[in-house]
Amino acid sequence: MALTDVGNLMLLHFDEIEPGNPIEIHEYVIQFAAKKLGPEGRNWIPIIVKETGPDQYQVIGNSFIYAVAAEAGLEKVWCIIAEDSSDAVKISQALAQEVQPKTNLSTADRDEIAAALDYLIKQPGTPLKGVRAASVVARLDDAPREYWKDLKPITKLGCGITGGAKLKSLEQVFYLTPQPIPEITTDTRLLEMMAVGELKAMAKKKGLTGFAKLKKPDLIKLLSEASE
Repeated sequence: MALTDVGNLMLLHFDEIEPGNPIEIHEYVIQFAAKKLGPEGRNWIPIIVKETGPDQYQVIGNSFIYAVAAEAGLEKVWCIIAEDSSDAVKISQALAQEVQPKTNLSTADRDEIAAALDYLIKQPGTPLKGVRAASVVARLDDAPREYWKDLKPITKLGCGITGGAKLKSLEQVFYLTPQPIPEITTDTRLLEMMAVGELKAMAKKKGLTGFAKLKKPDLIKLLSEASE
């Protein structure tokens, strides 16, 4: 394949193409589409492939079309030749809806959070039914998400996500890339995330006194009012 073939639509021999990642689609759906296609049909939706060697290719997107073509017994299939890069694979699979959409909750803006939550709430059988989306979005938008190591702090926001199946549902679309918590801060949102031992260590670094026997609420008050 010449470099100029990248991006081109080409009719390739099926036996020159290796499958990509397996797809989770029931055999019935594949058989149904294969019967519509037939052994003499054409796959008007092309398979996305990359070159792996001379006249050798591998599927990186539209794996369902590949499975249907195999079931139908096509000798040749229409393919779009993609560049051999990880970005091409990610883009192809995203466009073919072959990967679960994911949102980085550490950096997502309000609109991204709202869209992801709306997607979850509209899924059949969702445990989030009855959750007030606006409340969840508002609390998440105001929370120090950039420092979270997991999604458990959501259960303390008072937005109707109390753990269990609801929290597990959020894990389907949200992931985190946490930043380290500052060694010294007056932000009560961050102080509330810390253990008593960490709060006392921070008080010591600030040169404060009289904190040894304080409980967590009093430690947070002391640290939030102290100058950095």
